[in-house]
Amino acid sequence: MTGYLAAQSLSRYANNRFSAQGLLKIILNSYLRLFAPYATALIFTILCAYIARFWVNDEFVGESETLSQFLAHLFFIQGILGLDSISAGAWYIAIDWQLYSVLAILLISFSSYQAVIWIISILAVASLLTFNRSGEYEAYFIYFIGSYGLGVLAYLSNCFQNQDINRVAKINLALIGVVIAVSFFQQI
Repeated sequence: MTGYLAAQSLSRYANNRFSAQGLLKIILNSYLRLFAPYATALIFTILCAYIARFWVNDEFVGESETLSQFLAHLFFIQGILGLDSISAGAWYIAIDWQLYSVLAILLISFSSYQAVIWIISILAVASLLTFNRSGEYEAYFIYFIGSYGLGVLAYLSNCFQNQDINRVAKINLALIGVVIAVSFFQQI
């Protein structure tokens, strides 16, 4: 669903010419929209854990958070650095921001949506058949781009204003389905 909504949000830039400044603005605006509620939730979680440590001496409360751990969370790199998560959902926000940023880079960098569809399709298949099957990639966008890319293709196949793009996206969705089915039968 997130890939679908991100494609819907970013498709308004379909006719814009590539500019590094414009791309940086889109990615930075995405970060800033997340920052205030995310930072507030992190601080609230740290305070609650601090209070809970007075009453509960159990491992589910966790160790005291460090400044480096907090800063890594603010920049969405806690998983990449291998730090423990302050909150159970913090990993999702970091991954979602990575995925949105990669999609923005792809959509703005290529003048042809058809090229973007093929790149997303290749990344999705690679993710679903390789990267998503190994836990060592869980902190990176490549682990999750399989399902995210399918959402992007679903949006482009139905809701994008260009019928040629709709057709290419539908073909790629079908091809991905065939590749996944063949892979499934190969494993059996």
